[in-house]
Amino acid sequence: MKHSFSWFIGLRYAGIKAETQLLSFLARMAMAGLIFGTALLIVVLSVMNGFDRELRERILNIVPHITLYHDSSYRGSDSAVDWTSLEQQIKNNPAVKEVIPFIEVEGLLKNDDQAEPLLFYGVENYPALEPYIPAADLAEWKKNETGLLIGAHLAEKMHLQVGDEVMGLLSIDATGTGDALSKMALQRFQVAGIFDTKTELDKALTIAHQRLLQTVIGSPGPQGFRLRVNDLFHAPMIEWQLLQQMPASFYGKNWSQTQGNLYEAVQMSRALVSLLMFVIIAVAVFNIVSTLILVVIEKKQAIAILRVQGASRRHIVRIFMVQGTVIGFMGSCIGALLGMLVSLVLPEAVSGLEHAFHFQFLKTDVYPISYIPSDLRLSQVVSVVIVATLFSFITSLYPAWRATRVEPAEVLRYE
Repeated sequence: MKHSFSWFIGLRYAGIKAETQLLSFLARMAMAGLIFGTALLIVVLSVMNGFDRELRERILNIVPHITLYHDSSYRGSDSAVDWTSLEQQIKNNPAVKEVIPFIEVEGLLKNDDQAEPLLFYGVENYPALEPYIPAADLAEWKKNETGLLIGAHLAEKMHLQVGDEVMGLLSIDATGTGDALSKMALQRFQVAGIFDTKTELDKALTIAHQRLLQTVIGSPGPQGFRLRVNDLFHAPMIEWQLLQQMPASFYGKNWSQTQGNLYEAVQMSRALVSLLMFVIIAVAVFNIVSTLILVVIEKKQAIAILRVQGASRRHIVRIFMVQGTVIGFMGSCIGALLGMLVSLVLPEAVSGLEHAFHFQFLKTDVYPISYIPSDLRLSQVVSVVIVATLFSFITSLYPAWRATRVEPAEVLRYE
């Protein structure tokens, strides 16, 4: 019964139906601050989760996790490489998911009076890129020896469409010294397909056939292997293990060296923004506490009457702690629902605004992707509600303590 009494009074006070308009206004503003702070935190967390997911599942899924290069200038006993045996040896590693021989050639892509410096990437298949290419275009590229796959950003910049012919000026390192200007060769290509990953790769990645590039530059074989592994976070260790088993003329790079700074920047931004949003929630909770203190001042007479009727200090503490906790829980739940709704519709809403006003919020010249991602996680929503409620519970201790300091004799002396 005693606990029910405290809960009954605390829940009744949770409405903060103040007798003065000023206190009612402050109570509404404090509640609104907690609602919008919670909603904003969930939206920001969803967007940062989206960036993290797209970086891992889109960009890092397209770029090689590990790239093993052969140093053609190496003069040791292993200068002649058995590429077939090495490819099979790498495939036998259980940590490796995919192995693709490749060749890279620096050069220029020219269309009419436009020219763009590019790195031509020669392979015979590129499974990670296939979901972003129309099936008909992909089939055309596979059977067209001079076919070229280019990114949507590059195609738009150079005014290219599927079927157009372009000229490539390829660098041939005839001396084996790495001098990109040693010799140049012309090669005509036909645009067989245009891929649109909506990432920065659309302006830099150009895919040609490995056999064609080998013929043009006079290379007897590939320049290395492109690898995808089962766990990309183990890529540095897997790279080191593979290099220990390969000829000394091979060296490697992994995604942490090429994309690691971007990944760390996303993680740091995510942590800093989350901290900032939690500070906003803390300020909103502090506003609720300030309102509760004003409620204590306004309800002095009611507190004194409760004390006279037999309520102990513990009852008074429990009443105001219930009030503060319930207000915090209600505000955080409403904010969580609002944040979840915004997070779910945000990508489509931003896309609609971009089409309506012909304006792009994110550009791959600055950002790794060209759209607003969102990845709503229920565990984070629950955590935010729990933390906000816990903040409210802890901070309501002070107003509850202030309420116990009310002396019935002093308050009711002139009543």
